[in-house]
Amino acid sequence: MKRMLFLLGIVLMMGGLVQAAAYYFEGTQDNLWSNLNNWTVEGSVPSVLPGAADNVRIRSSCLLNYDAGIINSLQIGSGGAGDLTVDGGKIDAAKGVSGTAEMGAVGWDAPGSLTINNNGEVIIRNDTTIGCWANKGTVTVNSGRFFVPAVLFLAIYDNNGVFVDSEVKICKSGIVECYYITVKGGVIDVWNGRFCPWYSDAAVSDLIAAGKIIGFGGQGTVSFDIVPWPHTVTAKHNMHPSPDFYETVVAGDVALSWTNMEPNTPGDDVYVDVWFGTEPNKLGANYAQVVTAGQNTTTVTVNASDVPKTYYWQVDSYLYGDPAVVHYSNSDPNAYPIIESALFEFYTTYDSAPIVNAGVDMITWINEPVQLAPTVIDDGVSSLTYLWTTAPETEPNVIFSDPAAEAPLVTVDSALGAVTLTLTVQDEFNAPVSDTVVINVYGSPCSAAVDGPGLDPADQQLDLYFDCRIDLQDVAVLAARWLENYELTAPIPVPAP
Repeated sequence: MKRMLFLLGIVLMMGGLVQAAAYYFEGTQDNLWSNLNNWTVEGSVPSVLPGAADNVRIRSSCLLNYDAGIINSLQIGSGGAGDLTVDGGKIDAAKGVSGTAEMGAVGWDAPGSLTINNNGEVIIRNDTTIGCWANKGTVTVNSGRFFVPAVLFLAIYDNNGVFVDSEVKICKSGIVECYYITVKGGVIDVWNGRFCPWYSDAAVSDLIAAGKIIGFGGQGTVSFDIVPWPHTVTAKHNMHPSPDFYETVVAGDVALSWTNMEPNTPGDDVYVDVWFGTEPNKLGANYAQVVTAGQNTTTVTVNASDVPKTYYWQVDSYLYGDPAVVHYSNSDPNAYPIIESALFEFYTTYDSAPIVNAGVDMITWINEPVQLAPTVIDDGVSSLTYLWTTAPETEPNVIFSDPAAEAPLVTVDSALGAVTLTLTVQDEFNAPVSDTVVINVYGSPCSAAVDGPGLDPADQQLDLYFDCRIDLQDVAVLAARWLENYELTAPIPVPAP
């Protein structure tokens, strides 16, 4: 009996452990993660998609476009070359759910790449390497998040003493986060995204100094901010392009501007070619040279009238003298190189300036709140900001409930007379637009009724007692003066005002 209970206890304890299965993505039918027929386990198509107990190995081209939940581990380029594109989807490799954790990898025993778009997310909760031995790993985060709450390695094992040149590229609104970072081969290249190493301050500073963390392919300046949390690496391009990377502008004529690179000999002229179009192919029909060998040129106006549209531009620099005199070529080792800038990218939109009406003029009295009711018409492409102001001489006496609100309450606590309020509205692309409204302020409700502009004079004519009430007191005044004759009996001077 005791023996049976002992064996039962072992069975019950083992029941809490799940045997990890190795899932290989083969891409047999298509590239979809969700297609069960694209997977094999021990050479056969499984009955379910990989789950929390399973080790996933990508050795083909795979697309994940939904939340696939939790898996045990993730290796891309394992058992064969593979690439995973996460397009708005999510996967969480939850570090040893089954009790057997594999190291995360992009490029393990074969080349591998990971691309994250459209706010996708990939989490690998175990130490993870980008590249291993001679197998290059590449991670590109355009929009979304790659998170390794452990150690992130760029190349963990060498190939005959040489570490493979792997790359993590962080673009647009992409974010890469990790607890610790170690770079043995390759670079972390920050474009408009953010790299957030949680606990690696000294290592990050050393990696920046060593050129292992760069910006814009080496054409940018990297900044490392440890406040606020999490610590963040960002970059700015040294040419300070305008429009900036991924900026949205109003369609029409657009002024491209930049800062030229430094010439090889300080003080010499810099010559540039500028390319612009909708397809960044210098041999194609939709990418034209809009500046040719411009001497110290730093701006050019182009037409970007299509909406919505993505436009590209770049600046090729000649830093060794006039290209009409000096031989340049990127294919001739005996020539001077043409330095090509990063590919700048911006977007166009229609966005007309808002139409602003600050509202109708109002009559009030001291300390009586007025609800402002402006009308603002906008096409809604970009967000609007509002600001209510008044003249400096009356400003201390005018109190807005929120001067940055579209329709705040306003109270005047002591000023009398006409107070002009100005509403200024601005979108993200156009010059500010303003309109005014006048608040006529009186000392009391009665004086406002008697003296307010445009009010019905009939009420005032009947108010013989001048108390803003038409009642028996007015009748008494009328009775006291009943049958009085106030017609003129002779010409008189005009009364003084």
